[in-house]
Amino acid sequence: MFAKDGDEPGAGNTGAHRIRKGGDGACNSPNQPLAQIPSPKSAATIAATIILNKALSLGIRVLTDGNELAMLVPVKVPRAVRVRFETLLYEFRTEVINIIQANAARTGASS
Repeated sequence: MFAKDGDEPGAGNTGAHRIRKGGDGACNSPNQPLAQIPSPKSAATIAATIILNKALSLGIRVLTDGNELAMLVPVKVPRAVRVRFETLLYEFRTEVINIIQANAARTGASS
């Protein structure tokens, strides 16, 4: 640490030990109201989101009626990729259905 002009070496006013007063008004208190704390996503929900985004990038549409899933796969997608997506969608079926329904509710579209 380097002392500023007029400071003695080792003074409490230098470097990382300096205490800043004021701030931007944001509070990181553990006592925040529940509405301000974002709900954590489960690992399964994150995985389902990644699967759906990758399917969309390949042109695969995933639809649901609330109980079952259906895939519309372009002919250009290899069979191995289609089978892998079927397996992943089955594994994360509940989360995928929840994501599709939440997205449909948010956009006002039908699933």
